[in-house]
Amino acid sequence: YNRMFNAELGAPTKTYAVDIDGWRTGGKDPIILKPHQWQSVHHLYENGKGISARGVGFGKTYAAIGLMGLLRQEGKAKRPFIQVPNNKVKDWRDEILNAMPGLKIGLIDPEQKGYGNRANRQKWYQDLANNDYDVIILPESAASEIKLNAENDEEIVARISGQQTSKKKE
Repeated sequence: YNRMFNAELGAPTKTYAVDIDGWRTGGKDPIILKPHQWQSVHHLYENGKGISARGVGFGKTYAAIGLMGLLRQEGKAKRPFIQVPNNKVKDWRDEILNAMPGLKIGLIDPEQKGYGNRANRQKWYQDLANNDYDVIILPESAASEIKLNAENDEEIVARISGQQTSKKKE
């Protein structure tokens, strides 16, 4: 699969900043993305998929938040869902609020009292689904409890299959 679809990776060259609504650019410690972070944002935005697999300390989190902000601003994402390791839920919340303090974040934290009770988690999932959060952060331990209905699952599989099939024909 990788040889067929991912053998050639063009190096992205766009490293310029883009204004993102709600991004903290002023004050005592503004958040300013570096050129390599903008490179990731532009590359992932243009391709509509991918992964930023840079090394530790290269600013992947802020690049991801920048991408999320740009996708929201351009109407390509309404309410991004971010799944992170259990011990990183609060870190991601704090980083998002540091960069974009106006966002309303919904999350489920495994360290939250009552997390071990499945009925509590189900209530929290309903809260996330029924409220107007700008961003949702969930721990990876919650992934197995959230399922798409069969119709949505088939639609997503068909869309991805169609994209890959058309890419193969090119």
